[in-house]
Amino acid sequence: MADGARFEGTFTSGARAMGRWLAAGGGEEYEGDWDVGTGLRSGTGVRVLPGASTYSGAWAADHPHGRGRCEYADGTLYEGAWQAGVRVGRGRAVFPDGSTYEGWWADDAPHGRGRASVGPPGAGGGWYEGDWSRGARHGQGRERTADGEVYAGGWVGGVRAGVGTARTAGGEAYAGEWAGGKRHGLGEVRWGGGGTWRGRWAQGKWVASPPHPPSCEVGGAGLSRAVAGRRASLRLLTRDRAGQACLVGGARVAGWLVPGRLVGAERAAALMAAPPGDLPPGSVAVSVEDGGDGTYALSYTPSAAGEASLVLACGASGALLLADAPYAVFTSPGPPDARACWARLEGGCGGHAALVTARVDVRDGHGNTVGAEAAAAATRGLLRLGGAALPALVEALPAGGVLLRVPIPLPGQVPVVSYCAASPGGSAPAALEVTVGGRHVPGTPLAVALVGGGGGVGHAPTHPPVPADASRAWAARAAAALAELGEQEGEEADNATPPLLDPAGRPLDPATAAYSAAHPGVPVVEDLNDLWLVGRLQRERERKKQDAAALEPGDVELARQEMAAKLAAEKEEG
Repeated sequence: MADGARFEGTFTSGARAMGRWLAAGGGEEYEGDWDVGTGLRSGTGVRVLPGASTYSGAWAADHPHGRGRCEYADGTLYEGAWQAGVRVGRGRAVFPDGSTYEGWWADDAPHGRGRASVGPPGAGGGWYEGDWSRGARHGQGRERTADGEVYAGGWVGGVRAGVGTARTAGGEAYAGEWAGGKRHGLGEVRWGGGGTWRGRWAQGKWVASPPHPPSCEVGGAGLSRAVAGRRASLRLLTRDRAGQACLVGGARVAGWLVPGRLVGAERAAALMAAPPGDLPPGSVAVSVEDGGDGTYALSYTPSAAGEASLVLACGASGALLLADAPYAVFTSPGPPDARACWARLEGGCGGHAALVTARVDVRDGHGNTVGAEAAAAATRGLLRLGGAALPALVEALPAGGVLLRVPIPLPGQVPVVSYCAASPGGSAPAALEVTVGGRHVPGTPLAVALVGGGGGVGHAPTHPPVPADASRAWAARAAAALAELGEQEGEEADNATPPLLDPAGRPLDPATAAYSAAHPGVPVVEDLNDLWLVGRLQRERERKKQDAAALEPGDVELARQEMAAKLAAEKEEG
């Protein structure tokens, strides 16, 4: 042929009808039907473009037209409709990686409705089914990604855009606006574990809305009650103005527990805006722990029992009250603490039985008065009398505190205490132990002097024992008494009564002095550690009486003179 091409086949009326055609230079080869009228390929044929493609199927006007199959050099295979040499209409393509597209085509690219799979069918690579435009997903479509996420919604230029819904394999769902394949605009998230959040997104990132204090939520036991000395806890969930949960932290949250009850939000807001130094005395700061996800752990530890107001605020100014603040909080006393308690004897009564009575003020570790029921349950009293231990009856007082009562029967009813009233004017030492919560109350045990013969009960509270040389004190007192005997005439002339002293040489209080004057044979013991000296002193007195009975009157006078001289010498040396 003039153009260098070659044709081998049949001719009709001098025109090619069917045969094999080879272009000059071997750039194209065709074998099939020809249109004898136009001399163009038409009907059915196979075209080979070396290094490009192989087409077999229908032809018209020298181009693939109608139904045909084309294998491309890169391994792509297309079967379907053609028009004027390009894929137009419905067809199916299989790509080298196993991905497929089946649907409508136009201008040699997917266009219209179609379904595409990623990777070989059944391999779990994902798929898309929906609208296409010029080879790209465009319009409305549904996609399943390789990681299990399912999206249904709008597409523009091959990426998600417009409004759509996506659900992850973990159950999280997003419904809202998209742009550029990312969440963009208003949307709603529903978590797989429950909960919904609405908000605004930008380029796939959530745009944090600032907390709106009145829309926030506060909960927890510490919102209405607390116990002195114990931490009370709360939980804050911040929300924006639309009522949606804030998913990030960083908000400025503060609070105070203010003594008393605040009336009105304006006053509470003014307190939050004031410097800490202007807050009422006894105010307790609220600790805040940022969870980083829009939640905050709040806590406070009150010390004073009674009514208080919990004020919580959020915002740069610190004056925007959270939720329904202020909240009324009642703080109960803490558990009884013996270290903060005290006890004292209330006296006694005569009659057929002595009654030792003591009042105990029961408080917690912060000095708050403990309720009657808790105070009575924690308080115990035990009167130790000789070798006996008599438990006290515990009575809760309505106004607070506890009353301890220990009845002591007459001799014969309880033989172990028969010596308490063995003879008129006799006495016996006793001690009342007072404990709260199993620990001794400071200043106890309380020393009790029991007077027999239906007399009253004297008392003197002791303090923590301090070791002392009581024998020296008693010896000094005895020496002073002997010296006074030697100067009896001078004293009678002065008509003066010497003051009574305790073992430490201090004057006795009027009540104890009167008792000692009426009962000179009864020793006064202020420290229970010195009780053992009483027996020793009594034995010494008995021995002296026996020695005195064996002496002549002149010997006694001589002993007095010697003692007076000795005391005078000691006084000069002193």
